[in-house]
Amino acid sequence: MSIDQTFIHCSSPALCGIKPSNLFSLRRDVFESYSEAVEGWRREFSEQGVELVCIEREDNPVLIFVYRKSLLKGIMNSEKAERYLLQKGYPVDGGFDAVIGELVFRIRTQKDFPHEVGFFLGYPLADVIAFESGTESASAFNGYWRTYGDEERAKEISLLYRNCSIACRRMFDRGMKIPNMISCYRKMYMESGFSKSRDENIG
Repeated sequence: MSIDQTFIHCSSPALCGIKPSNLFSLRRDVFESYSEAVEGWRREFSEQGVELVCIEREDNPVLIFVYRKSLLKGIMNSEKAERYLLQKGYPVDGGFDAVIGELVFRIRTQKDFPHEVGFFLGYPLADVIAFESGTESASAFNGYWRTYGDEERAKEISLLYRNCSIACRRMFDRGMKIPNMISCYRKMYMESGFSKSRDENIG
């Protein structure tokens, strides 16, 4: 799988604006081989409202955090979300950048992933909290995340993510560049009417 295909496979939902973020890993040697390409994408994606953060840990893989600032701000902008983040020790009063900076710091320095990563990835807060409580055996559905509440809604969203990745791979295979692919999919998605119904039910 090429580096282009890896980005499409692992982060299409965030790139295309149907998921607040995606997080995936690259082997350090692969990352170093394509560091210039990754930096070029970082600049290109930023022009479309997508941020790309490379997180180097002490162990071998380099983690790539891809997020849409507008969507991530949206899920953080609620009383429940703020209360949750405060309980987890995040500097909410410092604003969005301070919170993301703290998240990146924790991912970079902690041996185990902080459980709250699921919240930043756009999974329903109630499901994230249920998972943290250690009740994973009671989950109703295990797709992109462990679901404890609305199983049908979780299946619908998981299918949307999957179909997004498939559509993006097909566009790429036809020769479309990644920035153009993002624009094309976002236009189709916004015209579908699903975006509004999803935004009203996630978080």
